[in-house]
Amino acid sequence: MNKNAKFIWYVYNGNQRAKNKHQVFFKEQSNLKQAAVAIIFWTPNTISSKLPTLGQAHMKSICSQSHLLELLRQESFECKLMVCQRQFNLRDIHSNEICFPGGKLDNEESDFEAVIREVMEEVDVDLRKHQTFYLGRLPNNIEIKDAPKGLKVCSHVFMVSGEQPQVTLNVQELQDCKWIPISYFYDLSDKIRLGKCTQSFTFFMVKSFFQKFPKMIDEIVKNFDHGLFGQIDLGMKNHLFGFSLMIFTQMCNLVLSEQKEGKEYFGDIRLMNSIVHLMDLNFAENTFIGKLCDWYFSKMYKTFRIGNRVEVRRHLGKL
Repeated sequence: MNKNAKFIWYVYNGNQRAKNKHQVFFKEQSNLKQAAVAIIFWTPNTISSKLPTLGQAHMKSICSQSHLLELLRQESFECKLMVCQRQFNLRDIHSNEICFPGGKLDNEESDFEAVIREVMEEVDVDLRKHQTFYLGRLPNNIEIKDAPKGLKVCSHVFMVSGEQPQVTLNVQELQDCKWIPISYFYDLSDKIRLGKCTQSFTFFMVKSFFQKFPKMIDEIVKNFDHGLFGQIDLGMKNHLFGFSLMIFTQMCNLVLSEQKEGKEYFGDIRLMNSIVHLMDLNFAENTFIGKLCDWYFSKMYKTFRIGNRVEVRRHLGKL
């Protein structure tokens, strides 16, 4: 990645910048509202009792990747991931997006308590009433500086064993929910898309992208035409991209980091990292500012764009 191409994403681990080049998140801010999301796996298989259950869960990050990898290495192990789609709402910048269940923390509520409550409220699944194992909290919080008033999000990973939880959607918040086999992500060759995002999402992306030019930002945004972003087709009305893709990719990176030999689970993890970064911002060329933005973007981020497009070139006919 070009050293100058900082735009929006940075890595933080607590207050220190992390060194894992794969974990790329929004720049840290203070006094942000907090939210929590749940990455929920389900398996019909029996799980070893050495994994921590909800009653043993604690707020410190645990070595969840080794537990999950151990399960994935079992040839007979079946596993599915819960993904949801948000309801359409013009006032929500994440409207209609693929997401994981979760939400903002109430007063005096821990992020762990919040995620258990939000799962119950959104999909009517009480994790405490199932054979649920706690695989841990992802070590890095994601801080979204351009969400309204800012938002700090942490992610908790769960594995439900036995009978598949029956989902009842809260239609005020969600329009769809699906269990996707984890093996679906082992081969992304025919699942990568380059698609437009919602107007509000692209507005925040462009505004942050050119934050170094405060005097020009209004004209830049005015001349912005559209943005194309890397996405994964899940067979739903929308694709997995942006914030939710970042969370899922972080979890996959953790699993991969513990792998030393054997089958290459999440073998397309480099592709997945590239999809997170893949974007193509297009500006109107009928004005001086529009032409300048197109030239500036193509020159300054040439290495960045090509470097990531090489990874997906054979999967996207447009490249």
